[in-house]
Amino acid sequence: MAREEIRDAGVLEVLDRAERQSAPKPAWYLMLAHSPEMAKAYAAYWDATHRGGQVPHKTKELMRILIADLLDCAFCAQQRSTQALDEGLEEQEVQACTMPSIEHPDPRVRAALHYARALVADAGREECDRVYAELKEHYSEAEIVELGCFAAIAIGGVKLSRSLNVEI
Repeated sequence: MAREEIRDAGVLEVLDRAERQSAPKPAWYLMLAHSPEMAKAYAAYWDATHRGGQVPHKTKELMRILIADLLDCAFCAQQRSTQALDEGLEEQEVQACTMPSIEHPDPRVRAALHYARALVADAGREECDRVYAELKEHYSEAEIVELGCFAAIAIGGVKLSRSLNVEI
């Protein structure tokens, strides 16, 4: 959908915010704008899970990039959240979070990345138990829920775009 076709003020606000914040880019919301209520609800949930909560935004941005890499979504993997960049995200740090090793020096970040990988891979019970034990060493139950909710929308977003057969 072209921006000029959009009449919903809330969707236009979402597009303006996406332009400033990146990750996801406005192109994503232009796709969702075919259903204005879904576009606005998706944006609200994305903001709550990606930019809100207790877990540092930069950690969730690294998770998002890893998820995009694992699901082979170059459009998503190449984006960088302006907030994460403002918080000091550097490309060397992104490279430390790529497969197969995921060798981020911070054990909290590393645990979050292992969790994202397990969720994308639909890991078996034994692997999930190991990953969850690692998470519990570094995160509260509330933070684990937050990480899971963010991973769910990040994974689902990539799969949704593919299911709609939309090039973004």
